[in-house]
Amino acid sequence: MEIKKILCFCGSGLGTSFVMEMNVKKVLEKMGITSVEVEHSTIDDVMPGAADLFICGADLLPNALKAGRQLAWKIWYPLQN
Repeated sequence: MEIKKILCFCGSGLGTSFVMEMNVKKVLEKMGITSVEVEHSTIDDVMPGAADLFICGADLLPNALKAGRQLAWKIWYPLQN
């Protein structure tokens, strides 16, 4: 299955999902992939057919499982000195 649309989601559709969207876009750009649409949204928009790949934090993985393919990221921030 070709991935044409990626939906990054979080509980409110504002902070975490936006950061994930920006990171996914950076990775795709570095890989030279330009044909994939990436958006961020709220958990309420996660439903079959909304995207080919759903990306969320591990805490929301059960919701992604209901919609299709998924990738769970544990979000962590290393301490900076």
